[in-house]
Amino acid sequence: MNVIRYKNLLSDFFSSPFVLRFGPALLFTLPFLFVAFEKIPSSSQSTLIEISENTKGEPGVGGIGLVMMNPHAASEADEAFKDQLLGADPEAPKIPKEEAKTAQEEWQEPGKIKYKLKRGETLAQVAKRYNISQEAIAGSSGIRIIDEVYPGTVLYIPTKNGFFYSVRNGERLAKILQKHNVSLEKFLSENPDVNPDILGKGEEIFLPGAKPKNIIRSYWIVPVQSRLITSPYGHRTWPRNAFHKGVDLKAQYVAVRAARGGEVIFAGWLGGYGNAIVIKHDGEYKTLYAHMSKLYTSKGKFVSRGAVIGRSGNTGYSFGAHLHFEITKNGKPLNPAKVLRGLRYRRK
Repeated sequence: MNVIRYKNLLSDFFSSPFVLRFGPALLFTLPFLFVAFEKIPSSSQSTLIEISENTKGEPGVGGIGLVMMNPHAASEADEAFKDQLLGADPEAPKIPKEEAKTAQEEWQEPGKIKYKLKRGETLAQVAKRYNISQEAIAGSSGIRIIDEVYPGTVLYIPTKNGFFYSVRNGERLAKILQKHNVSLEKFLSENPDVNPDILGKGEEIFLPGAKPKNIIRSYWIVPVQSRLITSPYGHRTWPRNAFHKGVDLKAQYVAVRAARGGEVIFAGWLGGYGNAIVIKHDGEYKTLYAHMSKLYTSKGKFVSRGAVIGRSGNTGYSFGAHLHFEITKNGKPLNPAKVLRGLRYRRK
């Protein structure tokens, strides 16, 4: 009966004089009204409704019911999931005794453990497990940039505080010790088989308590060519009254680059953030790139600093092509303007 009644109502509506006279004009303007409504900020959409089936069959109510919806429900869910992605990672588990024993059995020479970096591990985690500095491991392993180390990299972990140094052609021991602030007495106690008067090219010596001088941490780069901030970090009232946890950068469908090397832990659709990418960097940091038109990488891939990961766009809850960019440290948002060099604000 309800189906017949609704069919009759629809038939009466479409055969009414008003619809017959103005129907073509309505059909022409409805799509534009729909697009305009879609671009209204969610804070202005006070009466969103969803048509759903009435499964309970309440007395006197037909098979169609109207359910009021929270206009911010979707954006709140997107925000929660995004915060989960950018949140702090759990502490790295301590290395089991069995694993430590196996690692010790793989010593290449006294005082150095050979270790192959596993998927999902970082140099910072390994350093913490073995209670040794990242610089000491990097220096002993021939690694120059400590936060761009990927799975499969072979690490050499010193068993004492310090690092292994490969002597260059013509270098004298006195110069090496002076540069790294190591006393001759301390050096000889840790290198009893080394002749201090004759050092050959490529000879490996241990510098106790020292840190390598040429090891650097990867610096941040601005992910797009433009350095103009169109919407800054902090509280804002438009497009909705909320705290803006990142910055919006001017970017009209241009290449987006990784601000720092790391592992892609998310690449895909992120609700109101549109097409988005989240990169986990060594140790403490994560970055988010949102509203992109194209993604050129996928979850599980490792990217180096400056690698093109996609193109900026206008996807998701967006009002024009731009790049929304966020940085977190141990799960807490950072103002990108305090990390990236050379950003400037739009003049008001």
